[in-house]
Amino acid sequence: MSTFSDQTREQFDKHVMGKKTGLLRRGWRKMTWVLITWSSFILVVAVATAGHTASTTASSCQSTLGGGSLCDQVSSQNAAAQFEHVMKIGIAGFVVMAIVWFMSRPQDK
Repeated sequence: MSTFSDQTREQFDKHVMGKKTGLLRRGWRKMTWVLITWSSFILVVAVATAGHTASTTASSCQSTLGGGSLCDQVSSQNAAAQFEHVMKIGIAGFVVMAIVWFMSRPQDK
């Protein structure tokens, strides 16, 4: 036995179906999702690459020089440089995609 009448069910369906619900159906343009995905991807890659570079440099420096503060400084500098390079690529890509995003706006008439 249904608690809704057929008319109430139809009204509810029209109300819910007419709205874009959920995280991926907010009514945003596809290019907006591309910008969000690109930014997230670049941030994850930058942090992962910097962490890997720091640990690799520190382990190779410690095996060669025996450790110490010099190895920590070198690995930190290499990690920061790697992070900076990835972020430069990310910013350049973001600028290009932001231009495409602005150019592809729907025209209000």
